[in-house]
Amino acid sequence: MKKISASNVALLTMLFFLSAARPLAATSVNFYDLSVEIPEGWSFRQGEQVLIYNQNESAAVIVDQAATTRSGTVKSVAENLADAVGVKKNDIRRDKKGSLRLDFVQNGEPVNVRVLESRGRILMVYVFGKDAEANKIAASIGEKSAAGH
Repeated sequence: MKKISASNVALLTMLFFLSAARPLAATSVNFYDLSVEIPEGWSFRQGEQVLIYNQNESAAVIVDQAATTRSGTVKSVAENLADAVGVKKNDIRRDKKGSLRLDFVQNGEPVNVRVLESRGRILMVYVFGKDAEANKIAASIGEKSAAGH
């Protein structure tokens, strides 16, 4: 399982500001065997992490594969992230889709993270800022987690 640290979250935030992808017209993109709708004016970039962002609104969604189901669980990944960013384990909650969620502040900006299982992968979906469209994109990513992960 990848080690998660607060410096990784800061690095992902910097990636958002340094990216130079061009905005897309509304389109569907595929990554990690998932298909996600990207709204018009938003940009998409895939490297080690997937970056979906709207530079004009300073909003971003970052998707990162934290582990596989052979090397970790949704719960263990969420707890490791909580430890790294100073969130109490009882503040991790399960959302309607079965993902685990936690919220924290990084560099003065709100960050919420969904940890979910999708097709043998454990993904972390970060949303930076308070953008409704970013939250909508993030909520559309992934399948329902198996109970007990």
